[in-house]
Amino acid sequence: MSAEISPLWLRAEDTQDGDRRFFLPWLWRARLAAADGVFAVELARDTAQGIEPLELRFLSLDGRPLGHGTIAAPVAALALPRGTTTLVAARGAGLRLGLYPRGKLWLKLHAFAHGRFPGLPPHRRWRAAGAAARDLRGMHASLFADSPARQIQATRREDLAACLAALRAQGDAEWEWLIGLPDAAGDLPAELARAPGVRVLQGAGTAPLTFNALLAAATGETVALLDPSGRPTRDAVAMIRAAFATHADCMLAYTDEEMLDEGGAPRDGVFKPAF
Repeated sequence: MSAEISPLWLRAEDTQDGDRRFFLPWLWRARLAAADGVFAVELARDTAQGIEPLELRFLSLDGRPLGHGTIAAPVAALALPRGTTTLVAARGAGLRLGLYPRGKLWLKLHAFAHGRFPGLPPHRRWRAAGAAARDLRGMHASLFADSPARQIQATRREDLAACLAALRAQGDAEWEWLIGLPDAAGDLPAELARAPGVRVLQGAGTAPLTFNALLAAATGETVALLDPSGRPTRDAVAMIRAAFATHADCMLAYTDEEMLDEGGAPRDGVFKPAF
């Protein structure tokens, strides 16, 4: 993608079945341990391997399937679900796959350490790395905006089930959960699709179209965006409804969120106010 900056090529190994496994570095694993992520990737293959889109499966550390994705161009955006540690390409023997760091500073540091700026002293190399990283970040931003990567990001089934359980526990039971699925997202568990209060919109297209379809399908007076990995507190629906009822001129209410660790404790050590 860039004449000066190459990606960080992933360590890989071929399996007996002809698949190729790519292992994420610790920095990406740490980032994905907390939340999903979208990254710019670069694919290198010889001409004998053709130009067909590359299908990838995403696995957790213990080998559980978390989702799938497609790389249809040599450089593309790829959405990785939370907990991903390994990427598997079917019949991908010999392929090389690289990732670019996210964030201004990380990309600049990567460019300074691994970029091609021959003959420059350190201070000029740092400036050249900053300029090259800035240009590359602009290219990546276009990839993220135009790519279907966000469509195919798989939502973990256990997240959906836990979110539904939190909604069922609401003190105010007057709610409806609309779930929008892009074309490539796969099927929901049958129990979830048939659950009272749940409506599923299949094949809504790209992420913006899915969002528009959900808004158009909503029938209530109040609409809230809900992360499928979220766990609404028992009083969430009641508090949101009360906020609008108390303030007649209110058009938008903001609620904060807490990040929990694997044990369910607040990751930051304290709970912030709900509003």
